[in-house]
Amino acid sequence: MVDIKVTRYTGSKTWAGAIEPADRAWIAFIDLEGKPTFYLNRDPVTGAVVSDDPAKREHEIADLRARDPGTEQRRPGESPFVPEG
Repeated sequence: MVDIKVTRYTGSKTWAGAIEPADRAWIAFIDLEGKPTFYLNRDPVTGAVVSDDPAKREHEIADLRARDPGTEQRRPGESPFVPEG
């Protein structure tokens, strides 16, 4: 079993928060009405949401790591691969 992290966002016009496992395998952004939006493809190092297309995903992960290796998880809007909010 993996621990689940719940984060509350303040100041976002779209997202109330997020739920994700400790291994960053997926993330669910919760909108202001309480509806979740799940993203199942993530870079486990940066936590960024990446493409469903395997070819694009490899390129996006390589680009993320080249720009900012070892970065902690980003919040929505801090990466081109995470939904704006």
